Amino acid sequence: MRQLSLFENQIPDVEPLLKAAMNRAAKRCGLSREQIVDRMNEIAGMGGFRLNKNARSLTLDMLEKWLNPVERDYVPSHNALHVFMAAIGDPEPLQVMAAIQGFDLIGGEDRKILKAAKIEREIANLKRQKRRLEQEL
Repeated sequence: MRQLSLFENQIPDVEPLLKAAMNRAAKRCGLSREQIVDRMNEIAGMGGFRLNKNARSLTLDMLEKWLNPVERDYVPSHNALHVFMAAIGDPEPLQVMAAIQGFDLIGGEDRKILKAAKIEREIANLKRQKRRLEQEL
């Protein structure tokens, strides 16, 4: 059995990376920070859950802490992250998290292309199976 080196298979500290991605996405979305907070509170209200355990609604101050990679004591919950992405329409924070694990996110047209390619592969496999069965007959 091979012993791993000290630096192999290390996972980076994801919180600053996530928060930096959220900050970039917030800057790109065209909304003010106040508008982002309002949208997030509205979405959470429709879902019937809180974005922040300690308060009934999200405040601008808390959002600013979530978007600051240096502010290590304040990290959004999973629900808050999903509501944030829904409010601004940008999946970059989730893309960053997926990339850390070696995955890519796809959507829209790319998702349809991938699905079509998988179907084509399945059709080719079924045709090979059919030919084998026909040869056996």
